[in-house]
Amino acid sequence: MQYHYLLALTLAVAPLFALAQKATLPDPATMDRNGLETELRSARPLIQNGGVLPLRPTGCTSAESRLFDFWLGQWDVSPTGQTFVIAQSSITRHAQGCAILENWRPFQGAQGLSINSFDRRDGLWHQEWVDASGQRHPTQLPALNNG
Repeated sequence: MQYHYLLALTLAVAPLFALAQKATLPDPATMDRNGLETELRSARPLIQNGGVLPLRPTGCTSAESRLFDFWLGQWDVSPTGQTFVIAQSSITRHAQGCAILENWRPFQGAQGLSINSFDRRDGLWHQEWVDASGQRHPTQLPALNNG
């Protein structure tokens, strides 16, 4: 019973506390140098410890890292030259454009995932495939790597 009372009290007081905190924050445009330095010193530990990300990395925007853009989307998969569908595949971009995730869902057999990325260090596309057997299958993608 005490827990419910404490929870109700917390929920009732929290918005008032947040409003009071918001009202006490000074406008940086009106702060003097000492006030700005104090504010910066109090925020620095949050930034350095990852509590606040000052800027998001730009991600992968090079032409090479966009070679798989044609593949993005939802696909019904058929064997070459056939019209019947054997699987569905979802292809999505992640990690700010640096990774492409394939979610392979066949109508029979084991589901699998691949993560595909362009490695700027070696200038090649790589794919890591994992299926329901628990095995991984790393590979380079020669069709894209050789033009």
